[in-house]
Amino acid sequence: MKVLLLDDEPPARRSLRHALAEIGVEDVREASSIDQAVKLIGEERPDVLLLDVELRGGKQGFDLLDTLPAEGIPVIFITAHPEHAVRAFERQAVDYVLKPVDPQRLRESLRRVSDSAGA
Repeated sequence: MKVLLLDDEPPARRSLRHALAEIGVEDVREASSIDQAVKLIGEERPDVLLLDVELRGGKQGFDLLDTLPAEGIPVIFITAHPEHAVRAFERQAVDYVLKPVDPQRLRESLRRVSDSAGA
């Protein structure tokens, strides 16, 4: 499974990469900005997007969904902000995981992506 992780905080990306490795996901690309994420999606279409909600400069992970041809790519929001969950599900998010991320909770979210891809 190819994962693209968008989070503007390096410690958060490291933590999430560690959680992914712990559950056996090694094919991970990282982006710290929407522009980087758009570029990476264009170069190598991921199987799932892991998006932080609040980014620097007043940007949000939701903005990525508005600016790219990511139709059909499942999205899991990973954030410390529970107040955006309804909006995420309105945007067809597969899941909404709160930080700090529990690797087993993340495994369950990724299983949902795999299950929906096979459906």
